[in-house]
Amino acid sequence: MRIISISALCLLALSVASGQWLERTILLPDSLGGLGSPQCLVYNSANSSVYVGGECGDCVIVVDAATGRKTRRIPVGRDVRDLCYDPNGNKVYCANAGSNNVTVIDCNTDTVVAILSVGDGPRALCYNSADNKVYCANAGHDDSGYDSTVTVIDAATDSVVATVVVGTAPLALGYNPVDNKVYSANWRSSDLAIIDGTTNQLITALNVGYQPVALCHNPTTNKVYCANLYSDDVTVVDGTADSVIATVSTGEGPKALCHNPADNKVYCANYYGDNVAVLDGISNNVIATVLVGRFPQALIYNPTDNKVYCANMSSDDVTVIDGATNVVIATVTAEYHPCALRYGLVEDRVYCVNKWSNVLVAIDGEADTVVATVSLGVPPVALCYDTTYDRLYCANSWSDNVAVVDAGLNRVLAIVSVAKVPYDVCCNPTGRKVYTANWLSDDVTVIDGETNRIIAVLPAGSYPVALCYNTTDSKVYCANPYSHNVTVIDGANDSVLTTLPVGREPRTLCYNSGSNKVYCASYHGDNVTVIDGPGDSVTATVSVGTNPCAFVYCPTSNKVYCANKWSRNVTVIDGITDSVVATVRVGDGPCALCYNPTDNKVYCANAGRYSDFDSTVTVIDGTTDSVIATLVVGNGPGSLCYDMAHNKVYCANTGLYLGYDSTVVVIDGATDSIVGRIVVGLAPVALVCDPLESRVYVANCKSSSISVIRDSIPPGIEEKDEGGRMKDEPLTATVMRNVLFLPDAYGVKRGASCILFNITGRKVAELKPGPNDIRHLGSGVYFLRRGKAGTTTKVIIQK
Repeated sequence: MRIISISALCLLALSVASGQWLERTILLPDSLGGLGSPQCLVYNSANSSVYVGGECGDCVIVVDAATGRKTRRIPVGRDVRDLCYDPNGNKVYCANAGSNNVTVIDCNTDTVVAILSVGDGPRALCYNSADNKVYCANAGHDDSGYDSTVTVIDAATDSVVATVVVGTAPLALGYNPVDNKVYSANWRSSDLAIIDGTTNQLITALNVGYQPVALCHNPTTNKVYCANLYSDDVTVVDGTADSVIATVSTGEGPKALCHNPADNKVYCANYYGDNVAVLDGISNNVIATVLVGRFPQALIYNPTDNKVYCANMSSDDVTVIDGATNVVIATVTAEYHPCALRYGLVEDRVYCVNKWSNVLVAIDGEADTVVATVSLGVPPVALCYDTTYDRLYCANSWSDNVAVVDAGLNRVLAIVSVAKVPYDVCCNPTGRKVYTANWLSDDVTVIDGETNRIIAVLPAGSYPVALCYNTTDSKVYCANPYSHNVTVIDGANDSVLTTLPVGREPRTLCYNSGSNKVYCASYHGDNVTVIDGPGDSVTATVSVGTNPCAFVYCPTSNKVYCANKWSRNVTVIDGITDSVVATVRVGDGPCALCYNPTDNKVYCANAGRYSDFDSTVTVIDGTTDSVIATLVVGNGPGSLCYDMAHNKVYCANTGLYLGYDSTVVVIDGATDSIVGRIVVGLAPVALVCDPLESRVYVANCKSSSISVIRDSIPPGIEEKDEGGRMKDEPLTATVMRNVLFLPDAYGVKRGASCILFNITGRKVAELKPGPNDIRHLGSGVYFLRRGKAGTTTKVIIQK
């Protein structure tokens, strides 16, 4: 081990000015990513491109249909619900339900040329080719009720020319080119409004089934079909006479429609029936019912090959139906939750977006095989920081990968494909490895920290969700909720040592470095299992509150704190005797904890439960185990982390009951007051502190991004490299050959001690003046504190 430079950072009083700011946003998986929950797409035949919009990310991503490569990321409004292509002007219109406007994109340059205010919550678009108009259905609602309008846009001037009052909450639009009419299916009023395409006047409104959700036009017979989700039928309307001519029972939950002009058939996907009903275009009778995947919700017709494609949300596949025979001819695996389809005539491909995995899948129309998979974004759910290489690891659940970020440069170094749905990630600094718990594949992936390559895949229990690392024995523990056990992994040779039965549905783990124990919370067992670190055996079972879901370890007093979601309290466990020493009442739905070693405090985020919601952080005194403050932070606080260098606590407000939040609140650790509120991406779910760069990283699950928050560096004492002297101190601590030497003149009296903490605030060593053996410590960043109120020195150990 070489001599390591040690820089001092004094923990300053509140009077010292400091601040936090959003330094940058790292889009995932790359600079053309950042789209969360894609839910609509449109095909541009002129440019041979696919435009994709989503619930989160405030953007539209353009993909070259031939090569499958992303070409542009276009900023638009919030929550893109629908896209519409205007071939006359080569433009794409984007309905932004979250910002109540329509963005107009010039496809020649892929730039925004207009932003038009429309009604509340625009949900659907359609194009009128006869008059070159775009129609926007507004179905949002506020305290005054639902919207009931359709906005008419002149596509030549990109200006609003009319607002038509229709039924309540229009969710779907359709165009009849034969009679130049526009149809609006109104969800709340269960009727169908018919608009004259020339005059923009309401012609009539027809009663249809209960809660209509989809429309299609049959040009062969000039009929309009309306799918009614909760009356399990399809209303057939005469396009000329504007009258209902039939009501056809199709199956449970008709949700999508499409027309086959070659055989004059109409297809209806029944969401709750897991099938597609085939209607004869002349008789309106159901002539076949085709079994497909689970929860079908989108249909598209392929005119080149006379096939119908059905996206099945829950079975993660696309069913291919022969248009002539009504027989299933293929089932194509299409990632997680396919929800929308479009056909590209030039390439003869079907394009499918997948809401959970954030990808665009291209299916060859002739062979019915996947020919391209384009990552539009990733949903990050967990973070860990590796001090050895100054890297951040981000587990992206439904994208089945881990993003590796250079923390110094704030850029993505690599995307490592792992098994299905990585749910947690942790670092092994001793072995310089990273582990992911893969929820759907029942295993743990081991990644080499230097090369970012997978070096092992280890079997775990059923649906693994949580990991923790034992720094003393270099072991990794994996909680498996559905098999009710914990897998113990040797961190040196990456082999499974044993599997220990614990309580019902273990969900979270915590390591006690003071007593070398691991604590496992059983969510439905209402208890905590204590595992002996050296012996890998269960030594105790501690009864706690209802639904324990989060831990934090307090090294100062050797206590473990356990947040119990449904009993609204925190159980305090003595780390030596494993007995309950206190139960602290907190807010509603406690779900996250963190420890402040500087002031010996525990912070508890209270996010609420189901119909209830909370917005507070409870501050607990670590000595008396009593509540000393309650702070109102934001909607659904779900994650906490501590920045020792600045004595700050960061709270990510994920949101849930009132919609997603997008803020991180900064709490001063000394005064327990809110000193900052930073806007990040949507649904921040995980935080981690990088003390080397003085940054906090935020995983934004719905925005497919990582926010980087920087803190101003408080004025401290800089010391020279290679153990050089600081101006204000005669001698400094020195690290050499597995020994940390603490001089007598360092400000510590003979017989007294300094405490060495790791970056999570855990006590890892007690140091005396003179030589101290630190062979048991891995490479990384540590903090040396002199006395209870003394300064804190950052120590970097590299082996």
